[in-house]
Order: sequence, then structure tokens, then C-alpha cells
Amino acid sequence: MELDAKPPVEGGNFRFTILGGIGVTRITVRLSGKVVHDSDCPDPPCHEEMRMPQGVGGAELVVIAKDSTGKVLERKFIVGRTEGQAGGAMSA
Repeated sequence: MELDAKPPVEGGNFRFTILGGIGVTRITVRLSGKVVHDSDCPDPPCHEEMRMPQGVGGAELVVIAKDSTGKVLERKFIVGRTEGQAGGAMSA
């Protein structure tokens, strides 16, 4: 299985596609260890979308997919920060 996604950014939509799953594919997404998305995709490829909350920049996001054959895909991301949320000013 493969995961196609751009890195998540706080306050934005996180879209991803699970490719190559066979049969029903269970998709779980955890943000800082807490389950924020849990669904079954009956007919891969699986197209998923979820909103990243504001203020979660720097947190770990984990996408886990398990298909009917028992094959598991796990991918980790660090949620990007939006401008103004970086926590400091830069000077040249």
C-alpha cells in the first residue's frame, strides 16, 4: 500500500489517498496520540479529507491503514505551522 499526501498544516484541510489496499481498508488518524479520524473504506483507492485544528503546528500526525489481507501502512507527519504561529519574530 502507498499513501499519497502533502504534509498537513494547522488550520488547513489535510487530504490523502491510500493506494493499493485490497478489500475493506480501515483508516485511523492520530494527532498527538489521540484518534481524530477512524473509518472504513470499502472500495480502494481511499480518498480522505480532514481539517487540521489551529494551534497544532509541531504536533505528530500518524496515518494508519490496514487492508483486508492484514497489510498495514503507517506514515508519520509533523503538522506545519501557519505564518504568525511560529512563536517569534525574525530580524536580519
